Parts: sequence; C-alpha cells; structure tokens
Amino acid sequence: MSSFLSPSDPFANVTPLSREETIAWIDTTGEHRMRTVGPECKEIDLEAAHRIRDTNRYQHKRNYEGKYWCAGTRRHVWYESMTEYSAIMHLDHTSRLTALTAQPCWIRFKDGMSHYPDFFAEHANGSRVLYDVKPRKYIDDKTEYVFSRTADVCAAIGWGYEIIHELGRIERHNLEWLAAYRHPWNAPSAETVNQIATFMTERRPLEHVAQLLHFYRPAKFIHHVYHLMWQRQLSYDNRLPISWETELIWKTDA
Repeated sequence: MSSFLSPSDPFANVTPLSREETIAWIDTTGEHRMRTVGPECKEIDLEAAHRIRDTNRYQHKRNYEGKYWCAGTRRHVWYESMTEYSAIMHLDHTSRLTALTAQPCWIRFKDGMSHYPDFFAEHANGSRVLYDVKPRKYIDDKTEYVFSRTADVCAAIGWGYEIIHELGRIERHNLEWLAAYRHPWNAPSAETVNQIATFMTERRPLEHVAQLLHFYRPAKFIHHVYHLMWQRQLSYDNRLPISWETELIWKTDA
C-alpha cells in the first residue's frame, strides 16, 4: 500500500518534479503523467486512467482478484480483495457514480514515502473522491499517517477523500443479495413503477409489495422489487437481514 520506493516499484527511477507532494498517473493513451500536487490537479482525468500497478503473483495467494460490473458506470472495475469487492458494491449501491477506477494514481509525499490509493470516483453531483479500503484491524500508526497525508493531498487538490472499512456481516449479505438484481434488465416498466409508487403511501412489508405485482405468485416479479431496492427507490434498513417482513419506504427523491 505505502512505503519508501523499492527497486521493483514502477516509479522507483522517476525523479520527482520537486520536493513537494507529487501525483502520477497513466492517461488514456498509456502515457505516464506527473504533476506537483495543487489545485491544478483537480481536473486530471483519473476517471479514465489506466490501472497504475499490478499486484504481485505468488503461490498459495490467499486474496481474490477479479472484476465487478458497476451498475452506476456500466463498466467493470478491478479489485484485489474481497474487502475491495464489498467496498465497490457499497459505493455502487449508495452513490450515484459516473466513473470509478481502481489503482488510479501514485502519490509521493515530501518525506519520500509513497502511496497507491485504491479507487477514484466521479459522482453525478460533480464531486470527485479518492478512496482507500482497509479493515479496521489492519490500521496501524503507519497506515494512519499515510491516510492522513493522503487526505491533506486531496484537500490541496480539491478532491474528497474517504476510507472504507469492512462491512458488517448483515449489511454485506444484503448487498450481495440485492447486487444480483442491479442490472437494468431487472428494472420494472414505468407502469409498474407507478403502480408501486401509488401503493406505497406508507411503510409496507416486502411481501405486500411483491403481492401487489402478483398476488398468488409473489416471487414471480420479485426481481423488480429487488432492483428498486438496489436503486434505493425503495429504502430499507440494512442493519436487518432482508426477508418478507422487511419494511420498505418509497423515496420520492431517489
């Protein structure tokens, strides 16, 4: 995650532009770019940047790598652990994303330490946020220091910065369940959406919403309900496991 540069680091032989913080990335053409940290970095194209480094490959590797299809951006996003997978899923569910890239940049601090943030996101409201993902049990003094310096860099540029920790067991279970219905092919028609909206004049259990769409076979169109829950049009309490008794609320501002 963060260290003084080793000989194997892709930027080990790069001369920093100055003694100030430096940010580097690989643009859409594959060219390595570098700038001194400051407000002029705010609009660099990290949302389209190439992944700046590859992970090490070794025998008996325990973490899982893969690609997650992000419903918000309609693109795949690479992850290098199941914690990162859950973090992407959480962002996809709770935010309105227009872009999300993994391993988007490299940051060199004044003292020579460096850091590869995990994700960079562009949100529908125009905000741009750099994210790190780390379970709380693995955060030590060094990690806190690097995260604090990264937050300062983002503040100097004009980006947001957030740290995503591991999700709770129930929240993760709910997300994984609803994520199966995130694809647009599960979306209900405008007529069905209007039917549900008219019905949801008050808090209703999930079973009643499903029965609205098909009384005798409530599971027949349940994918429409789950998709609206994924989209947060139907809100629910993610602290409780999803069941037929889950209470749903129609969000008029979703």
